[in-house]
Order: sequence, then structure tokens, then C-alpha cells
Amino acid sequence: MSVLKHDLGMFEGYSFATQGPIFPHHSAQEVIDWDHLADAVEFWPCGDHEGVALVFYRQTAVTAAELIKLDHLLTAIGNDAIETYARIYWLMSVDGYALDELTTEMVTDLDVYCFIGDPLADLSQDAALALFENLYPEPYAIWLQDSPGRPFDPEAFWSTWTVHEIALLSCNILMARAW
Repeated sequence: MSVLKHDLGMFEGYSFATQGPIFPHHSAQEVIDWDHLADAVEFWPCGDHEGVALVFYRQTAVTAAELIKLDHLLTAIGNDAIETYARIYWLMSVDGYALDELTTEMVTDLDVYCFIGDPLADLSQDAALALFENLYPEPYAIWLQDSPGRPFDPEAFWSTWTVHEIALLSCNILMARAW
């Protein structure tokens, strides 16, 4: 059996043999150690680990192989920060890769800007303005001179980007890729 190096949170389960939920919740390591086929069970994240819940968003069941793959990927990358989980989410949800297709390089070299902010902040406005300033310094300087008092329009800026906003309990994440 594989031993996980990262805390991947707790999982809810359902037994098809007993036609009912499995109590109490189980750790990711317990899910890996469970004989899924013999017991006819399914597990999914209970939501206590926001990164894991994000990676497996909209999946009805998570396999032991997927948990092992995620753990190996996080170990190879060298961190389990929320941005790493968000990059994995992007590759799976936006780019359409399966978890078992992902490599360390795909996650670390992903051409996506990632902004993490307070749940109450206007992350779209802040991120758009930061990118405008850093990527287009001359138009930004002109805008600053010509528009005292005129608000910056993030919607116009984002019109040529693929943007995903993710609201978690601990933070908001905005991910953007230029077309």
C-alpha cells in the first residue's frame, strides 16, 4: 500500500452493499487502504480540505489511484499550496486533462496568472489593474495621465482573457490566461 506524504483531508463514503452512508468520515489514507471493489464503496471529499475539494470538483467518486497520483504530483512539485491545487484544477477543468495525465512540468509551467486574495476584496479589479500595469506599462501610464477620477474597467480588460474566479472559504482565487 502507498503511504501519503500530504494531508488530503477527510472523505465521505457510500456503501452499495448496505445501501447507506459510511460513518464516520475517513482520511485519504484510509480511503486508499480500503478494498473498494470487495466492499462496493465510493468516496468523495467532505470539503474540509479546500484544495482537494477543488481538484475533485464535480466528481461523484474519488479512487485510491487518484489520491495516490495527487499525492505524488504534490510531492514532485514540492508544495501543496492552494495555488498548486488551483493550477491542477485549471488543467483538469479548463484544459480537459485527466489527473493521471498531469506532470510536474504541466502544473509548474502552466501559462496562467494566479491571484489569491481576501474573500471580501474585489479580486477581479485588483488583478486586472495589476496585469494592465505590468504587461502594458505604456498604455497604463497614458491611462493614469488621461483619466484622473475615471475608474478602471476590469470587464473591458478581461474581454481578451479566459478568466476563472474561485470562491473558497479561506480566500478567493482568480486565474487568467490571455487568448
